[in-house]
This record gives sequence, C-alpha cells and structure tokens, in this order.
Amino acid sequence: MQECLSESLVKNSVGNYQIDANKYLDALKKRLTTIQQEQIVYNQQSTNYGSADAPVLADAGIIKKQETVAGYNLSSNVLRQEVIGMAMKLGGFSLPDGYSCKKIFKDVSAVKPNNWICRAVEIGVENGIVSGLNKNFNPESNITRAEALAILMKAAGIKVQE
Repeated sequence: MQECLSESLVKNSVGNYQIDANKYLDALKKRLTTIQQEQIVYNQQSTNYGSADAPVLADAGIIKKQETVAGYNLSSNVLRQEVIGMAMKLGGFSLPDGYSCKKIFKDVSAVKPNNWICRAVEIGVENGIVSGLNKNFNPESNITRAEALAILMKAAGIKVQE
C-alpha cells in the first residue's frame, strides 16, 4: 500500500505534496492485479468476510500480521483508537516521538489508554482526518462502519464526489 501512496503523490500549487485520488486508485488497481497474479484470491462474495483482505493489509503494514486468518478476529468489533492507528499507517503519517499532546480531547492523554493515541488522534485532527469539535474522542469505544470508512478514506486522500 505504501507504494500506492508514493505513486500518487503530487505537488500542489504551494509546493506541498498531496495524494492524487485518481493516481492512488490506479495504483491500488495495479496492486490488486499483482496480488491476484501471485495467487492470492480476493473474493468479495466470500462468506468469511475479510479473510482475503486482512493478510493483504497486514503485508502492507496497515494492521498487525497474524499467523492464521482466525488470528485477525474478523467478527470482533474494532475500537476507535485502532481505526486511527490504521488510518495513520494508511495515510503515511508519522507519529513523532517528541510530540507534546495539546489535549484536544479530554479523554485522550499521552499516557492513557495508550501512549501513541494522543499523537495519532491529534495529528489526525491537524490533517482533517478526525473532527476536533467534540470534547471526547472515546478511544476505547467501538466505532461505526461509516465512521471507520470516512476516517480511512480521508487518511488515504480519497474524496467522494457527491
């Protein structure tokens, strides 16, 4: 997936790099074709939903690699902080070690519940991936599929035209 991101970076009018959604989607299509050629079956109609996706995401470094498909716990819920972690990796955002939390959310600190979540969620706010309008982030709460997809789409730089 990192190759897809690097292939889709373009300089904008002020000289900053941003992701070109069309190039990103083209790179993703090429990646999927490569995966299929390597005999990794991507079957969207599988009754074991996500069983083909999880190893691909693990190989790309987006999620932690497990020894078996069962290890991914695909029928379990996902936490808000886990989606932010995936979004940061998907978007290629780094979490600087010397980052000092600004305490945008009352329930997120540099220590609890995880030392990385404060950096990740605040960098997400700074980059428009997460809204900073609420007082709490609820990092250990489940997230809706709609929220997770919106966060991941924003992190990947994919904008849906309405």
